[in-house]
Amino acid sequence: MQPRVIEVGLSRGVVNKRIGQIKRAFKWTVAEELVSANTYHGLQPAVGVVDALNMTVPGYCAQLSAKKGGETVKVPQYSL
Repeated sequence: MQPRVIEVGLSRGVVNKRIGQIKRAFKWTVAEELVSANTYHGLQPAVGVVDALNMTVPGYCAQLSAKKGGETVKVPQYSL
């Protein structure tokens, strides 16, 4: 999806704004009882951004290390 977003010229800010609008629309439909709360909660991510980074970045760093012939690559830890 990212290449398509770049292709049509949407910035990260525009994409985030549109996603925010969609989230608010879903919250409104739950408040108006047009959609069940279970549906809304089912759309929430399973893990937060920080947890997702801490789970995926080590794999990326391992791949980067392998490409550099086993050179040590520091694995960052993210927090809020």
